[in-house]
Amino acid sequence: MPCKTDLTQYDFDEHRSKFIRWLLNICVCRKIANKILRARRFKSRHSLVNACQTMRQQILSRAFYGWLSYCRHLKTIRTHLSCLVNLKSIDDAGEFVGPVNDEFWTKCRAEKSEEAFKKFLRRVYLHGIEPHLRQKIWPYLLGLIEWHSEIDDMLPEMTSRFTTDLKRWTEIEAEVIKKDNEAFQAARLRQSSNHCEPILPPDRQQSITSDVFEDGAESSSSSHHMNGYSKEPKTEIVEEFGLNLHRIEKDVDRCDRNTDFFSKRENLDRLKRLMCTYIYRHLSDGYIQGMCDIAAPLLVTFQNEVVALEMFERLMDRMRANFPLGEGIEHQLNNLRSLVQVMDPELFELMMSNADFTQLYFAYRWFLLDFKRELTYDGVYKFFSLLYHC
Repeated sequence: MPCKTDLTQYDFDEHRSKFIRWLLNICVCRKIANKILRARRFKSRHSLVNACQTMRQQILSRAFYGWLSYCRHLKTIRTHLSCLVNLKSIDDAGEFVGPVNDEFWTKCRAEKSEEAFKKFLRRVYLHGIEPHLRQKIWPYLLGLIEWHSEIDDMLPEMTSRFTTDLKRWTEIEAEVIKKDNEAFQAARLRQSSNHCEPILPPDRQQSITSDVFEDGAESSSSSHHMNGYSKEPKTEIVEEFGLNLHRIEKDVDRCDRNTDFFSKRENLDRLKRLMCTYIYRHLSDGYIQGMCDIAAPLLVTFQNEVVALEMFERLMDRMRANFPLGEGIEHQLNNLRSLVQVMDPELFELMMSNADFTQLYFAYRWFLLDFKRELTYDGVYKFFSLLYHC
């Protein structure tokens, strides 16, 4: 039987062993805990790095695609709109206040220098023209008169030419009316012999539709020079002029009848004389629907058939490509398409997704008539002043 001292020593050794094992367990647990903490910290740090990396990639991706879209727009501008971009800055820097007025115009006409002409053009572009000066200024903007010349010096020659042409085409008109009456009488005879429905006399004051575009090629198929016109007009000329005369009468009769100026019959007759004289001079081109709309604001502005005709003739030199058989409208529609693509890509995508809008034919009349039917007369005058400047 062991003694008391031996039992105490045994218990002590056993407790010490337990204590050591307990310490070891604590150390192991602490190491494991540290490893777990380090793993969690590493994982958290790694997730943050991944998140930053993802954000960085997204930012770079958006920047790249934004730059790519910008480059594509620049390519579109260089390809289609380079002719529309003016690299020169137009800024009066407070030099001018308000539109061209009497004082400024009198000063320009007194100097008649190139520098005065440049200032004049810049002020017209930035601020416009006072309404009562349009009939004095428009001939210079359109290039009808040189900057160093005066319209009074050219007016007698213009009037003489207009009077001569007016006399000649009115003789042709008499032949056209005679032929129309003969055709009508012949039709009446046929109707009375065949007991058909009654035939109404030819009405040359009715509205027409877009059929003027359909037979426009027929009217411009032959070319005639009217300077050698004889007293007895040729049958060919009578027929061709008669075809255009009927179109003009129908188009003139419905031109801006809601305005005070064209509500009067005498002003419609003046517009008809203007258009017939122009067609007489350019019979090979023929009359196309819409020409009356362009000439009407000129006649209202100048109140003079001679000057209005010369202005219209000058204007048509610039606009002839817009009418059928020309490529001007197609070129302008292409420019509009590219402009919308650059300025509003979302609208462009919407338009291109709809087959009815891909050709932009809704804008055809805008460019054909220079927005004349889309604006009131006051807006037309302001827009035409800017347009003539260009």
